[in-house]
Amino acid sequence: NFVSLSIARVSLFVMVSIHQDDVYKTTSSAYK
Repeated sequence: NFVSLSIARVSLFVMVSIHQDDVYKTTSSAYK
């Protein structure tokens, strides 16, 4: 149970980081 919880937390963190990277790329390209 703890392992599945940690895996879900890591996958959520990865998805959030990827989403933030996409937002950063779009905003930086919009400002250029």
